Parts: sequence; structure tokens; C-alpha cells
Amino acid sequence: MSEIKHDVSGLPPVPLPDGTQSDTIGATGRRRPKWLLPLAGAGLAVLLVAGGLGGYTVWSNHELAVAKTACAEASDRVRVAANRYNTLLDGEAAGLAKVKTSQVKDAKTIGTLVDRINEKTPDYEGCVADRKPDLDAAAAKLDKQADWYGKHTKSLKTAVKAVRDSKLAKTIDTANTLLKDSDGKVADGKTRDELAKAIRAKDETAIATASRKVTDSIDAKRKADEDARAKAEAEAQAAAQAAAAQQAAQASQSYSGGGYSYTGGGYANSGYSGGYSGGYSSSGGSTGGYTGGGTSSGGNTGSSATIAPPISGGHGCSSNCGTDDGWYHH
Repeated sequence: MSEIKHDVSGLPPVPLPDGTQSDTIGATGRRRPKWLLPLAGAGLAVLLVAGGLGGYTVWSNHELAVAKTACAEASDRVRVAANRYNTLLDGEAAGLAKVKTSQVKDAKTIGTLVDRINEKTPDYEGCVADRKPDLDAAAAKLDKQADWYGKHTKSLKTAVKAVRDSKLAKTIDTANTLLKDSDGKVADGKTRDELAKAIRAKDETAIATASRKVTDSIDAKRKADEDARAKAEAEAQAAAQAAAAQQAAQASQSYSGGGYSYTGGGYANSGYSGGYSGGYSSSGGSTGGYTGGGTSSGGNTGSSATIAPPISGGHGCSSNCGTDDGWYHH
């Protein structure tokens, strides 16, 4: 059977769903509905929007990740800067802040250091946001905090150095005074040589050690001098006492005790330097008359006295002789 072909070119257009008629002819010569193109365009638009949304999401997630990384890096910079600052603050700065004004050459340096120590540090917040704008703001704030720590670490170092240098200058001045005043006053001169060497080196630790040695040497010499002086005084006192005792012994040897003795018709005095001698004689009867006399010499220079004879007339004394005449009677 032969194929039957239908000619539809003369047929009217096919009505569209909205009641309109399509006059579009396809590649095959057939007409397309007018609603097909808008529908395809809408589908394409949906696809484009969906693709755009997906692309934006990918891009947004990427930007968020970049912001988080930047904030984390800023946080690390703050942490490092803060640790460096706090190490200096809690270490050497805190130690030098306790130095007394009398220990430094310029007291103002301590006041400046204390002011630097008391400065308020920034409040750390970190990267806790979950949106890119907030993370960017946090990173910017952290960068400023890192700059603050860097700046104040530098100013704190300057203040610390000023106190340290002022303290060293005062130490050197004090050491120079000690070196000058100790000349000839130490038991060991080598201690002063060590101190002079430490001063030239500007070594504060060595100066302190050498200064203690010089001070100890001064004390040792002072004690030795005091002991020698006390010994000399004791020896001088002992010598004086010995001399006084010797003089007293010599004086006692030049004196001996004695009294009066009766010899024959008179009395003789012995035992005293210069002595005394005298004699008496008597003659006559029983009347008791007597003749005689006596002289005394010695004792008192340039004088003499006549001594009366005994009232017994030279014949001894009986029981009726007086006892208050100052003579020794037999």
C-alpha cells in the first residue's frame, strides 16, 4: 500500500491552553505553541537562579573561612605580644619597681617605671563571631591590641633600663666613695684592688661583692687596732704598777725599827738613821747628888737639846720612882 501523506499546511493553528493560537512553525514545518517559549525561559531562569544561589553560597563560605583565618592570625599576634609584655612586666620591671629612691641616682626613674607598670592592658575578646563582618571587626580590634602591646613593651623596656642605669650609677658612686675612704684602713689591700677593678668594669654584681670584702677588711683592721691599743694600755698599766711596787719596797728597806738601851751609866738610842747617844755619870754620897749630862744628835738637823739625868742620881730607881717621866726604868 502506498503511504498516504497529509498536507496540513492549510489547516488552522492549534489553540494554546490560554485560548490563543500558535503560529510558530518548528524545524519540521509544524507550528509550536506560543506558551512553550515562556515556559522554557522560566525554567532557564530558575536554573540560573539556582546556580547563582549555589555559587554565592560557595563564595560566601569561602569568604567566611578567610575571615576566620585572618582573625585567628590576629589573635596569635596578640597572644605573642601580650606574653612578651607580661614577661617583662612580671619579671625585671616588678623587681626594679621595689628599688628604693635612695638606691638610684635619679629618683624620677622609679616614678616613671611605676606609671608604666600601672597602665591598663586591653581586654582580649578573641574570635567568637560567626559572620564575616563580625570576624573582620574582631580581627581589626585584635590588630590594634597587638600594636598596643608592642608599643607599651617598648616604653616599659625604656623605663626599666632607666632605673637599671640609675641604680648602677648610684652603686658606682658609693663604691668610689668607699674606695677613697678605705685607703690605709683595710687589713688586706687586695680587697681595694678588686673593688677598683669592678668599678672600671661597671659590673654591679662584682662591685657589691668587692664592697663587702672591703668593708669586712676595714672591720678586721679596726678590731686589730683596738686589740693592739688595749694590749699596749694593759702593758703600760702593768709596768706602772710594777714600778710603784718597786719604789715601795725600796722605801721599806731604808727603815728599821729600834728603841733605847741602857749601857752603864746612860742610855743609847739605836735603830734610827742619825742615831742618838748619850751618857751620864754620877759621884757623891748617899745624898743622891750627881753630875753629868747628855746630848742628843741626829734626827733633826741643826738642833741639839740637853737631856736631864735620871732623878735617881744614877743609882737606879726604887719603887718610889715616878713612872710618868718618859724614861725606861730598871
